[in-house]
Amino acid sequence: MLPFASKFALMMEYFIKAPKKAYVHKLDVALLSDTPLALSVLQKTLEDLFKDLLLHINFLLGDKYKAKQANLLAMDEIEHFIDKVHIEEVNHMSWQRLIDIIHSFDHLQRLYDRCEEDEGRALYLPSAKRLVFLKEMQKELNLMIVEMLEIKNYAEAQREVKRLKKR
Repeated sequence: MLPFASKFALMMEYFIKAPKKAYVHKLDVALLSDTPLALSVLQKTLEDLFKDLLLHINFLLGDKYKAKQANLLAMDEIEHFIDKVHIEEVNHMSWQRLIDIIHSFDHLQRLYDRCEEDEGRALYLPSAKRLVFLKEMQKELNLMIVEMLEIKNYAEAQREVKRLKKR
């Protein structure tokens, strides 16, 4: 029985695929034939990714109830999809939109990388009273931004982000 265990495991992996993150399902290669539609789906995908990152930050900061640990392995798939979007005319409106999407995705990648690097530092936050206060404020602000994005209140979300930058 033991000699066949690895082959059985491979067969199970073939038949039972690992679930993809919900926003990766939207990135169908067929969308590439309609560039504006592909860009719209990418824009929504990045918004969902941003919300997941904010909740992931809250998870790292100790919020185990409203936050969640993100499975952000889909970032590679999103990057590959962005790379497949081709626009012929540089002066076309879609070109600027694609540049903005690439720029936003770059920020999200750096935010995720920073979360990975600083995960250990979050464990030390409870030791300083001032940091505990800032941590709680950050978690509250992250949840507020996610809520504003959920109800499509982008202006309010932007105000909250600007308020966050001032700290």
